Amino acid sequence: MTHPLITGNIRTAVTAFMVLATPGAFGQWAQFGPTGITGSVTSIASAAGVLFTASLGGGVSRSTDGGQNWLPADSGLSNLRVTSLAVMGTRLYAATGGGGVFVSRDLGVSWSPSGPIVIPSNLLISNNVNSIAAVGTNLFVGPDSYGAFYSSDGGITWLPSGRGLVLDQVNAYAAVDTVILAGTAASGVYRTTDHGATWAESNNGLTEPTVMGFARDGSQVLAATFGGGVFSSPDDGLTWSPRNNGLGSKFVLCVATAPLAGGGSALLAGTSNDGVFRSTDHGATWDTLGLVLSENTASAFCVVAGILYLGTRDGIMVSTDGGTVWHDQSHGLITSTVNSLWLDGGSLLAGTQTGFFASTDRGITWSGINSGLKPPVSAVAAAGDVMMAGTTLAGLFVRGPRDTAWLGTALNTPPAPGISAAYGAGRVLFASPSGKGVYTSRDGGASWAFGEGTGGGLQGDLVEGFATGNGVCYAASNGLGALVSADSGTNWVQRNQGMRDFHAHACVVSGGSVFLATAQGIFVSTDPEVGWFLQNAGLDNHSVTALAAAGGIVYAGTPDAGVFVTTDNGLHWSASNAGLPVKAVKTIATDGQYVYAGTAGGGTCRRTVTDILSSLGSPLTGAPRPGQPGDFRLEQNYPNPFNPSTAVTFSLRRSAHVSLAVFDVLGREVERLADGRYDAGPHTVRWTPRGGSGTYFCRITVTEGSTVRYSAARAMVLLR
Repeated sequence: MTHPLITGNIRTAVTAFMVLATPGAFGQWAQFGPTGITGSVTSIASAAGVLFTASLGGGVSRSTDGGQNWLPADSGLSNLRVTSLAVMGTRLYAATGGGGVFVSRDLGVSWSPSGPIVIPSNLLISNNVNSIAAVGTNLFVGPDSYGAFYSSDGGITWLPSGRGLVLDQVNAYAAVDTVILAGTAASGVYRTTDHGATWAESNNGLTEPTVMGFARDGSQVLAATFGGGVFSSPDDGLTWSPRNNGLGSKFVLCVATAPLAGGGSALLAGTSNDGVFRSTDHGATWDTLGLVLSENTASAFCVVAGILYLGTRDGIMVSTDGGTVWHDQSHGLITSTVNSLWLDGGSLLAGTQTGFFASTDRGITWSGINSGLKPPVSAVAAAGDVMMAGTTLAGLFVRGPRDTAWLGTALNTPPAPGISAAYGAGRVLFASPSGKGVYTSRDGGASWAFGEGTGGGLQGDLVEGFATGNGVCYAASNGLGALVSADSGTNWVQRNQGMRDFHAHACVVSGGSVFLATAQGIFVSTDPEVGWFLQNAGLDNHSVTALAAAGGIVYAGTPDAGVFVTTDNGLHWSASNAGLPVKAVKTIATDGQYVYAGTAGGGTCRRTVTDILSSLGSPLTGAPRPGQPGDFRLEQNYPNPFNPSTAVTFSLRRSAHVSLAVFDVLGREVERLADGRYDAGPHTVRWTPRGGSGTYFCRITVTEGSTVRYSAARAMVLLR
């Protein structure tokens, strides 16, 4: 059933985004939306008829059809925090925040490092490069806090660019006739007339020292400043004067000049949080453009053959008439970071860096539902007919079936906390403000109650995941381990017996077992009051951040090793990453037919359960560990030594008869702990001995019919 909020008028009032993947082709993971660049678009460039766009976290994408469709262009680009692009002939250069400079000689098909990574003796002493520009046969870059550097050999070697330039971050360069201008982060504009050999401060009339970018308007040079608006210079940057009449925001990130459809030109100013402004009289007056943008932020402009391209938090907008009419051209820019996924009937909900999205066709198309919301969205969930959106900076929002916009809650009280987890069970809403325990609401979010037992004072209670099963609620706390509530979240208790890592990130219930994801791997329990047991066989990356389960199959997402699957209750895990474009998995959901993986910088990826199972082979097993005889296992008891009791766990690959008994050092049976048929999976029994201190032995025998399949023993030490 489709969620009522995704139908009717609300559905038609939002924008749907299509992706280029072919529906039905699911031999491996298929990448879908929602759209949304990982970090704002930082730069747009054109070379030999190919368009390129870059972002902080999304790397570089390219388009060969004028921006109608985009594909990733990151091969060899080891750092995806691209701050700026520059073109010199058919060579493309990318400056990165942390990886230095990269060059592509085949129009973005492949990249190789340039600068200090190639020759260690180069003097570009920082790999945090904020800007790059091609001026004639020279390249200029601006590393953080070190002024300007240049290269005259295409980026092979770098040298400091002359004298006189303040040791400040250079945000932008501009070539004006024979003059080069450098816009700095805190020292205004510097100017050189000898190709960078010497620089001089040039701030006459410039009242704001943070310069973000430049543009040319006929004989004028325009400077975008963060806090002072737009300034113009008629004399190649010698003197400046403000041009802000009607400019609704002085926090300007970018400026550009574009031709108007009827002749003449227009100036465009992109701002932080206040949209785009346009002037048709060379900056004398400005008018706002009614563009609806994520966070209302315009971060980059580029004009190619009279076409105006605008970079935003969501992707690329295009105008062919100087900014009057705009079209979204982000198809293929699936580089969104998906923080949270939730399945609600026929709707798939996603929380991303740019907002809240919903899909009613299993992730193929998405609708943004963001009116009244303040992204980034860190957690999404639904309960009954109420949807929840937890944000990173503004608290928790809810939306009911009759609401036309998101509504704030009591968890938005300033200073609004970030929401680390949200969950819905029946009609109960669960939410965790970061580090402040668990809150529940039973009236659609109108009022919230604090869960007793959570919130550990100065230690805090950072809950990152919830789960329910068999009438019990579970919470994964990053710091306090496992929390359990038997009364729908009113009271909580810690249950960490057997836990080796209290940094829990997610939990899920599958059948009679609870799975808990931690930095050391996955712990499984059939009864958290008895104890938890580590189940990591085959799990290459022991740090797990996301869990999902359906039909007896459990899926685990890791921060850098992709997706792992178990069909035997955690006894064995196998990787399932064919076609997965990004191995950094932040969230997982499954409806039993498809598995959805939300990634960091790769959008939502989808794969059929049938394909996952067939690709894993049968049976699903990992390589036996040394000393592990086949399909069955007896764990060491915990704790050991112990007093007054200890927990013993054993795992079965398949259903079998189990005899579990305790013997003393003389071989006499002291007590029989199990004698009967058990299902596949982990099982735990607790032993409370009546005798005195000493060494005991726990022995297991697993039989199928008259055949003994497994036998093992473990020493246990009782200290009275």
